[in-house]
Amino acid sequence: MVYADDTQVYIMFDPSARKQAIASIEACVSDIRAWAKTEIVHISSRFRSKTTAPSVQVGTADIKPVEGVRDLGVFIDNQLTMSNHVSNVWTALYALRSLSQLRKYLDKTTTEHLVHAFISSRLDSCNCLLYGLPDADIAKLQRVQNSAARLVVGARRRDHIQPILRDLHLHQKADSFQDAFVSLQIPFKPGSSLHK
Repeated sequence: MVYADDTQVYIMFDPSARKQAIASIEACVSDIRAWAKTEIVHISSRFRSKTTAPSVQVGTADIKPVEGVRDLGVFIDNQLTMSNHVSNVWTALYALRSLSQLRKYLDKTTTEHLVHAFISSRLDSCNCLLYGLPDADIAKLQRVQNSAARLVVGARRRDHIQPILRDLHLHQKADSFQDAFVSLQIPFKPGSSLHK
């Protein structure tokens, strides 16, 4: 995959062919040689016994695997738990606190724009990757969304959130994660057409 500021090399291999896979990655990456930053993450199931991933030789540099990487704004850890990403989105509460101090000087439209720029964009970016998260992580994301909605309408923390979300045309995040996943699946149903 090649993006404007990101080049990635993926290889899937059988554990018995690990040495050949590492040699293949080393050969490919040494041909590129124009990396601004090189990181390697070895993704495996949390149910497998933990093995130490070998380092990869890139030119003269010895690149050691890291626990997690940031890829196009998404924090991916080595077991795909998405906990690093949820923690990063959770830090949006700090931006909300800053915005709440300015709220009395802003009208509703300006507040909506700022909340969308600093909070909603974090919640919505790649949210289909968050499908199936544990309830505790969904609850953290839901708290960020609820706090943002309360800030926009000027509600207090004790005010019930459902009417506020309904007025702002927002859903509970658990529902919208499910909706995002389902909407990605609908066009690929057998017999359905992408063009109507």
